[in-house]
Amino acid sequence: MQSRADGYRSIAFYAIAMLVVAGSNFLTTPLLLRLLGTEGFADWALLEPFILIAMPLAGLGVQMGLLNLIRESPDVAGKLLPVHLGFAAVFAGLIGVVSYVLLGPTVAACVSVIMFVEGGIVFMISFWRVTNRPGWYAIIEGGRSASVMLTLLAMTLLPMAAVSEVTEYLVLRAGFGTLFFGGALIVTRWHWQPDIALARRAIWFGLPLGLSAMSVTMIMNLDRYFVASAVAAHDLSVYVAHVKTTQILGSALAPFFTWFAPVAIARLQTGKLHDGFLGRSFFAFMAVNFALCLGLWLMAPIVWDELFPEAAYSKSLMTPLVLGMVVFAAGNPLSIGCLQEGRTNHALLVTLLAAVTGGIACLALVQHFGAVGVAWAKAFGMTVYTCTFAILTWRRLRITYPWGMITALAAMSGTFAVLLEPIVFNMPALPGMALASFASILVLVAAFAMDRGFIGMSRR
Repeated sequence: MQSRADGYRSIAFYAIAMLVVAGSNFLTTPLLLRLLGTEGFADWALLEPFILIAMPLAGLGVQMGLLNLIRESPDVAGKLLPVHLGFAAVFAGLIGVVSYVLLGPTVAACVSVIMFVEGGIVFMISFWRVTNRPGWYAIIEGGRSASVMLTLLAMTLLPMAAVSEVTEYLVLRAGFGTLFFGGALIVTRWHWQPDIALARRAIWFGLPLGLSAMSVTMIMNLDRYFVASAVAAHDLSVYVAHVKTTQILGSALAPFFTWFAPVAIARLQTGKLHDGFLGRSFFAFMAVNFALCLGLWLMAPIVWDELFPEAAYSKSLMTPLVLGMVVFAAGNPLSIGCLQEGRTNHALLVTLLAAVTGGIACLALVQHFGAVGVAWAKAFGMTVYTCTFAILTWRRLRITYPWGMITALAAMSGTFAVLLEPIVFNMPALPGMALASFASILVLVAAFAMDRGFIGMSRR
């Protein structure tokens, strides 16, 4: 059984690795907004979900099946990778045909390459997750993301070489993706020996999770299409800037679930579910979740004009988007009831339910409330997602979670958010950021004290 110290160490390594990826991906947003302008960025904002939604299906879930099968065969990666890449190639070709019809040959070629090479990297990431090698994740995926971001940064300083159209950015992204995918193939050095029977098991386990990931991407990104139907291109760019900012929270919390999913699957396989480890891990996760959301809520107005001078900050947009992310982030660790072999299809049903209910809410609110209505509808879909997973996991596994302490911590964080927001907003930047950071640290300190007290009470 993995100790808490080992768990914290693994999470720390993943946090460093994902900081590179998440930071690069986030900084790409304001750079693209400056290089493409609000009109060009709006075009990219409508194309990006098309790529993101298709990506989880590139290998038909083989990469997720790897997480379940790695303990049965040490050379399983070499047996599954050729099958994964074969499906990725077919899928990239189909996406290319659709792109050719809708968007033209240049976009089609770039999207096909992006789908194949980034889909291949996704398999490598799953292998590095299950074998606990965050360093390679940082080098390959972090290197790819950072290279794109740094190139765009250089282009803002050298306008003569800058991209000015979406197609030029796609060429840049496809080129770096190809470079780093080739590097990943070189460093893995697996002996390729496709195993169709093993791949069938991997798909049976992983395809529902891949479809579920696709549905999650729909929840996270299709809202911008509803916004586009009601506002001008500039206002769409403003909305997407707010969405991308709040998505930092998901990226910042991803190290936990990247570590947690393989650990949870292993515990499901061995039956070690009721020793308190999962409940306390979830409490620690929620503490970080609350602290990060509080920090973002307080700091966003301070740094906004530096990051997005072309887009005005909107508190009415940020409120539902932050609240939605607080709730949505909890859905990942609460979904372990759907990680058992034979039950992963239930994850798909949950995410489809959340996507459909969120979409219906968007349709109902967008015409009357515009972008703000869509933001609240998205938060509603996210709440359906997390609550449904929580109910399923409780009914199947009966894991004990410290809901009382989580509620107290939520109340503390909410109180800080309401009381400190007007104070921080009217302070100079550096003192305001210091106060926001101090408030977030206090949430973590309170969580630590609660956890220690809980342990003391349980030992009496």
